Amino acid sequence: MDVSDNQLQWVFIAYSITFGGLLLLGGRAADLLGRQRMLMIGLTVFSVASLACGLANAIGVLIGARAVQGVGAAIVSPAVLSIITTAFAEGPERNKALGIWGCHRRERCSGRRALRRRGRTIGLLIASAVRFVAFLVIETRSSSPMVPFDIFRIRSVTGANVCEFFVGAVVSRTSSC
Repeated sequence: MDVSDNQLQWVFIAYSITFGGLLLLGGRAADLLGRQRMLMIGLTVFSVASLACGLANAIGVLIGARAVQGVGAAIVSPAVLSIITTAFAEGPERNKALGIWGCHRRERCSGRRALRRRGRTIGLLIASAVRFVAFLVIETRSSSPMVPFDIFRIRSVTGANVCEFFVGAVVSRTSSC
């Protein structure tokens, strides 16, 4: 299957949009129709869509199947969380169950591997900073910039961006070697 970069983005976007867009609806459905029922429906939808992804012979089929996977995940996630929070009493038991459900295992890096990783990270940070400065220079000189920098004079916008920067830094730090 010959796929362009633009089409490849839609493989991820189709899942993300349907998952994020239907997550609240999935939670409401679990409340109204039953957690176990919605868990089984969601698992079935996700599994069938996964099979369709594996058998896809065209990019349109793959993108559509990924969107359906997002629907299944939007049904499963709130049902599972709801089952966990009702099955375990509040306190250490529930905390442990939620931790296991959301756990992201990490491998320890060996000395050499960790050193290479740190060097690559520093290199990427420097390259990102250079590109960011170039972006700022180009955008401030442009007659019609993509980003109107006047928006950063609004304190709430600037504060939200700073907070999101730190959230992103914490979330990306949890990746493994």
